[in-house]
Amino acid sequence: MRVSSAGNKQDRGRGFSRGVAVLVVALLAAAGINVAKAQVLYGTITGEVTDPTGADIPNAKVTVTNQANGETRQTTTAGHGEYTVPNLEPGPYTIAVAAMASFGGYTQKNVAVEVNTVVRVNATLQPASVNAEVTVDTSAPILQTETAEVNHQISSAQITELPITSSQGRNFQALYTLIPGAAGVQEQNSTAANPSRAMSANFNGLEDMGNTTRIDGAVNTYGWLPYLVAYVPPPDAIQTVNITTNSFNAEQGVAGGASINVILKSGTNALHGSAWEYNQLYNVNARGYTITRAQFPRVPKNIYNEFGFSIGGPVYIPKILTGKSKLFFFQDFDRTTRRQLSTGLATVVDTKMLGGDFSEVQSLTTAASQTILYDPQPGAKGRICRWDPVQRFCPSMAATAFRRRASSPGPRRWQRCCSRSPQRLVPRGTARPACRS
Repeated sequence: MRVSSAGNKQDRGRGFSRGVAVLVVALLAAAGINVAKAQVLYGTITGEVTDPTGADIPNAKVTVTNQANGETRQTTTAGHGEYTVPNLEPGPYTIAVAAMASFGGYTQKNVAVEVNTVVRVNATLQPASVNAEVTVDTSAPILQTETAEVNHQISSAQITELPITSSQGRNFQALYTLIPGAAGVQEQNSTAANPSRAMSANFNGLEDMGNTTRIDGAVNTYGWLPYLVAYVPPPDAIQTVNITTNSFNAEQGVAGGASINVILKSGTNALHGSAWEYNQLYNVNARGYTITRAQFPRVPKNIYNEFGFSIGGPVYIPKILTGKSKLFFFQDFDRTTRRQLSTGLATVVDTKMLGGDFSEVQSLTTAASQTILYDPQPGAKGRICRWDPVQRFCPSMAATAFRRRASSPGPRRWQRCCSRSPQRLVPRGTARPACRS
């Protein structure tokens, strides 16, 4: 579960809230934790306020409101009419410039702020004599002009609507193929070594170990396999993924190929939830190219299910937290189950081999064979004999091997067939054949 808070900056310094905030900051400072927000996790809105002639308007009041949770940030324009509001969570925002003595107001809605981006929104105020307030309901895509970074965004809508299948559930990393310069997006290693089925990728021709992935600012790396991540978050818990592939700033070090930032959802001022299930049955699947009907009359069993839910909204505590713009929560659950039919071919020893006769092994039956048999038991001295293709048994096998009787749980010791070497192993209690020299 993730819990976040928001609110009007002007109201946070009053009463109980101020005391709690001071206490938290003091504890973090005592622990040596930097409480400043990093631009790599948040976005920034900047711009300039001017009149119709292009002249700067200083001391204009600018209010930035998060449309998802109602959080507001306020600032005033400087002497040249510029303003900057940093450390904004990703999401849609409304920028409002209050009316002044000689100018009307300005409002622009649905300004999309992404992680690790700087959005410029310039406002032009009309004279107050016009008696009108300019409101822009939608904004055109804004060109990134504030930084030289080459970054890309994977939105939650893309994660929801595009296919992101893998061998073990949905994986947002499958969408790396949409990023220019990405290649070799694939799963690596076995399920035992890579249980989350994370994917590796090469960006701009660099090796896959040069990428750095962070989840809400925390480095997500798999020390054993550095080209993979240790944890793949559920797709429905991801709000946005920012991928920077060139011209990193100082905040995005430890990255050669790509700096990847995954931001998880944190709830809004309205209660939202969802539930889902993805199902795949072998009965309705097409037969694989290599799974011929002659070898497999029936399609091998493969039942895949992925299900879960998510819920988020405001935290309401009677008489304590009664508003919807202070504290939020988000909870996500995702589970994948898969039942498959696995087949394999193995070779086991038979009675002849247990008696020292390996004539059934084709590689040992030729006169040119130089195969050497070894005793696998603890304490063995290594090589115990060389296979004799004429006599078709191992004439010098040492009496150190053990095996269990098929019909009895007790051990069955092998005995020497005679007191001199070379010798043959026979089960204890059976007739001893003549030794061969």
